[in-house]
Amino acid sequence: MKWVGKILVPAAFVLLVGCGETNGEDGEPSSDGGTPCTDIDQCEGWCEPPFGSELGDTVTGTCSDVLNAPCREVVENGVYTALVCD
Repeated sequence: MKWVGKILVPAAFVLLVGCGETNGEDGEPSSDGGTPCTDIDQCEGWCEPPFGSELGDTVTGTCSDVLNAPCREVVENGVYTALVCD
């Protein structure tokens, strides 16, 4: 299960609709995309968890390829903490 806004939905549904995925068309490209990170503050955009991570996992992520996107998976202090959809 994953949180989408204030709604808990099956993770398979989130993957099916593509929430949290970025394709470079969602925003301006970042200058540090793909750089390893453990916190959102280390990136120009945000720190994304590795594919297959679950909320609460301790992870090393990568900086996002874009500066903004409608949905973002976020790593803070080395933990996959949130799935944020605007």
